[in-house]
Amino acid sequence: MATTTGILSLLQPVGSDPPSELRVAVGANATATGDAFVPSYTLGATSMTAAANDIVIAAPSTTVTLPSPTENAIVGVVASASVTGAAPVTVSYGSAVIFGPGLSTSGASSFLLGAPEASALLMGTGTAWQTVAGSQDTGWVPLASYFASGVVALGTSYTPAARLVGATVRLTGYLETSSGTVTQWLTLPATFRPVSVVSGVTQINTSTNLGISIYSVTSGGSVSTSAASQVSLDGIAPFRLV
Repeated sequence: MATTTGILSLLQPVGSDPPSELRVAVGANATATGDAFVPSYTLGATSMTAAANDIVIAAPSTTVTLPSPTENAIVGVVASASVTGAAPVTVSYGSAVIFGPGLSTSGASSFLLGAPEASALLMGTGTAWQTVAGSQDTGWVPLASYFASGVVALGTSYTPAARLVGATVRLTGYLETSSGTVTQWLTLPATFRPVSVVSGVTQINTSTNLGISIYSVTSGGSVSTSAASQVSLDGIAPFRLV
């Protein structure tokens, strides 16, 4: 087996789609030919357990359970082209021993890949799974279920949604009121909430004026501005979870 020191590089798949072989070189002195393995290829399963040194190409709503984190073992998970934020791939293990960008510093038991072709490569340390390439990526998760009373999506804009990539959250879309003005627009799901309040300036509309407002996103997920009838979520700057 190749050593795990040096550079880990993913090389181009060989063969047709689905790939017949994926070559992975591990270590400064490893060769692609010497370290080739045939990945596990799955589409359509609702759940599966990967084996050490598998690459799993996973369909929407698939749960990929990681095996025991044997030292130097590698597992890769790639979301298929049809995966969305509403039907993501879940990468899971039985206990909180998965580490990577944006995951808890004490370890996570799972994370999501919710964008087409999103991927993560993990390496076993003997006691944990460490992400060595890629990261969690929820894809764009619709927020309509989290709007405040009287708030709706502006039909001519992007669908209001949130996305977490690594440790960074982004919002998109435009909201408006069914009547009048509001100051509190929605409450973000727990996955997208900062550990402390973040603020900045975004575009708002009132019944008579186009303007800007200071916004705030609290650790409880509340997104607020000054009183307005419309607000741009794209104007809210990306913010860190940790």
